[in-house]
Amino acid sequence: MTVGLHWVAFILCNLLGLLLWVRLFESPELEWGEVASRAVGRFVPFLIVSLVLLPAFVFDTLKMTHRFAGPISRLRAEMKRACDGLPVRDLKFRGNDYWREIATGFNELTRRAGLERLPSTGEPATEPAAADTAPAAPSE
Repeated sequence: MTVGLHWVAFILCNLLGLLLWVRLFESPELEWGEVASRAVGRFVPFLIVSLVLLPAFVFDTLKMTHRFAGPISRLRAEMKRACDGLPVRDLKFRGNDYWREIATGFNELTRRAGLERLPSTGEPATEPAAADTAPAAPSE
């Protein structure tokens, strides 16, 4: 959404710049209405190319942000599990993700800390049964 708004702002700023250029440097004698008509007429090819390219830019931006956000989201989920005293899985990021060294560091940290581990099956971790998490009765 933000990328699309930036793109619209870019197109509007270019149109305004072209309008001012035509009015100030090419045809200062013309009325603003005529200048706007000429500027818009000259701007149409740029607008068409921009609208054709917009989906590609949005798609590439989404792919890149997922390469940043996906690994951090998975790291946060496993850190929360560790903080809640639940077993954790090894982090395995996709081959083209950023932050791959963070996964290695997290996995080494959880091994050294002796945290309970779950097999890395790629499936979301399940919560332990209520009997597994009940506090132990105090011994006398």
